[in-house]
Amino acid sequence: MNFTDSEIEDLLKGIFAGDITKENLPVDLYQSIAEFLEKGLLKGAGGPVTSFDGKDLDLIQELRTNIYMFSAAKTYQEVRTMTDLLYNEDDKVKPFDEFFDDARAIYNNYNVNYAQTEYNTAVASGQMGIRWNQIEADKEILPLLKMTVVEDAQTTEICEPLDGITLPVNDPFWDEFYPPNHWNCRSTVLQLDEGEISSKAEVDKAKEHADEDMQDVFKMNVGKDEIVFSPDHPYFKVPREDQDLAKRNFDLPMPADIVEFISAKTTREAEDWAKENLGVKYVNYKGIDVKVANDINRGVQKTKRIMPEIEIPGLGSAQKANKEIKDIVKQAYKNSDFYQTIIKTYGEKSADRSALAFANRHVQKVGQNTLAWSSNIDKITIPGGEKIDLSRYRGVFVSEKAGKSKELLDEIIIANEKQGWFTKGAKDFEYIMNHELGHEVDKFLGIRNDADFLKIYERERALGEKSIAEKLSTYGATAGGRASDKPFEFIAESWAEFTSSPNPRPIAKEMGELMMKKYHEKAKIEIPFKEWFKESLKILK
Repeated sequence: MNFTDSEIEDLLKGIFAGDITKENLPVDLYQSIAEFLEKGLLKGAGGPVTSFDGKDLDLIQELRTNIYMFSAAKTYQEVRTMTDLLYNEDDKVKPFDEFFDDARAIYNNYNVNYAQTEYNTAVASGQMGIRWNQIEADKEILPLLKMTVVEDAQTTEICEPLDGITLPVNDPFWDEFYPPNHWNCRSTVLQLDEGEISSKAEVDKAKEHADEDMQDVFKMNVGKDEIVFSPDHPYFKVPREDQDLAKRNFDLPMPADIVEFISAKTTREAEDWAKENLGVKYVNYKGIDVKVANDINRGVQKTKRIMPEIEIPGLGSAQKANKEIKDIVKQAYKNSDFYQTIIKTYGEKSADRSALAFANRHVQKVGQNTLAWSSNIDKITIPGGEKIDLSRYRGVFVSEKAGKSKELLDEIIIANEKQGWFTKGAKDFEYIMNHELGHEVDKFLGIRNDADFLKIYERERALGEKSIAEKLSTYGATAGGRASDKPFEFIAESWAEFTSSPNPRPIAKEMGELMMKKYHEKAKIEIPFKEWFKESLKILK
């Protein structure tokens, strides 16, 4: 669990001072517990939340919600237990050092000893939950389940008598004895097309032996009940006076659900969907074909599903964003003391020209052939020292000239692909979107400065622009004549081909895998890279 000694000390000091109470629980501890258990769940399930869809996504989100509720209840019980240690037998407050030693022992019990066992249960539940969905999907051709128990020195008296029990998928036996059946359970099931069904006497005997030691909190089916930790778990038992608090998840935040993409019918719907589901701070699709707006939303969602830490605050029309930026900068300039000084010295017309020129310097020009761009704008400083935050306009924007018609835009891309300007297989706006998202991935990860990237780029550059154009694209080789942008466009074109083509060529494949690997490392994803990469490709492709 990722909670440092310094954070533990702050936690105990907060309880001792009365700043942390059962009514004011520590969010950082709660999130650390929840994220630790969530990692276990997703490790067992075989991928990040964003790699699932359909019934699997519904199940994972339910199990994830249960984990966060469990973590909130655990945080409550932990703080409540530690608070009870504040006073000695004479009802006097203990010295802090004495309280610290007692409370630290409680912390270790909850977050070292108990935590590992809870993590193992989350792993098993993730694995067996997803397995149940597959069992249900295949039950017409594989109608039987056989309990399989790991036989060794650690085998429990709960699972041992259940080994070999074979029953139909729909048998109520699996409502109670589908693994996991206890803490650190390693049992599983085999799905069979045929086999000898266990007799009622065999089942009753196995259940009787297992029932003697099996806790009620495990008498369930994780795939059907959609919970990892039963509501009968002691953490969920709170005094009557705190039950309203418990119903509110102890006033601790719950994670947002992953929403599947829905195509909008109007640009207003597309804007609303982006605001609700993509975490954008600015979106304006006026002047853009709704089909193009949907492609933008879909592309961002796919990227954020595999790389949720990437922030893309702005989306929409390049012209609309430019106008807003220009107006904001010009007005801020006019509000400055510097502007008043120019008026006094040169007159109002000169001051207005200066304001307009300054604003224009901070607006990207929409060229005649511009299709889209990835904006880097952030904070700017007005003469006189005032800073303006324009970061909401950082993101992916499309020229209205091309974006007013999806069909027109696709025709332009196909024509450029035939000429070798774009990468092989570029056939529609999805390619352009993936190109711009490649810039976003680059900016987030700092690929342009990465040593591994530089080795690849220098290797290819040494072979010449013609070689890069043949292996990737003319734009990826030349950046349209902007020498300083060549590495950046090499990255973006590689990502575009890697994510758009079912069979990316060697450079695109090498670069795509590198970028995925760098995100996996930066985000500290616990699932092994090969597994995460495989599941992520299903989303990207």
